[in-house]
Amino acid sequence: MRILIHGCPKRAKYVYEHLIPSLKAQGLEDIRVWMDIAHDGNLKSTLNSFRACGMLDGGTWHLQDDVIISSDFAEIAQKYDDGLVCGFANAEWEGDRITRTGKRPVSHMWFSFQCLRVPNWLAGEFYEWYYTKAVNDPAFAQYINLDGYDDYFFRKFVTIEHPELAAYNLNPNIVDHIDYLLGGTVIGVRKDGKPHRSAYWKDEKLIDDLKSIL
Repeated sequence: MRILIHGCPKRAKYVYEHLIPSLKAQGLEDIRVWMDIAHDGNLKSTLNSFRACGMLDGGTWHLQDDVIISSDFAEIAQKYDDGLVCGFANAEWEGDRITRTGKRPVSHMWFSFQCLRVPNWLAGEFYEWYYTKAVNDPAFAQYINLDGYDDYFFRKFVTIEHPELAAYNLNPNIVDHIDYLLGGTVIGVRKDGKPHRSAYWKDEKLIDDLKSIL
């Protein structure tokens, strides 16, 4: 099982001192870090990482650098290590989709870039689609230069190009979003100022333990 952590230099300390050790403590070894040392920004860096994944076989679990993994992350991720799998969901981001757990058509998949398993062939196609179609589509113009919306563009891609695919929305979630413990968002300004946490998180003690050492 391959894991790729998407990181920015600001969060390197958390990635290397906390996130990676927590993955290794659960027996996971194939862990790689895609650190945006060139400061390409969120969207471009994500696209470049997907291009690299597209050259590999199998699939990759993509984690952001602002998550904490559940106590059974490895067990669940290995059980569902096939196809397109969403390991995180936030109720405010999803609206009505938040209740659509389990195996679903891709039109029901969550905004789950905090934890998303992607077949590598699909990652490579996403890169090609973005640079050949999305950048030339006026419907996407308002999002292109905002250094974000990687999850938005990916959902658009799979629903337009691969509506036949299914996605598995995991409940409970296997990560929680803890950017609020790491200095807040590094992409723009969060208008509501609130943490955007998992809707289906069951390991609150892990959050408390992390708070005590950060």
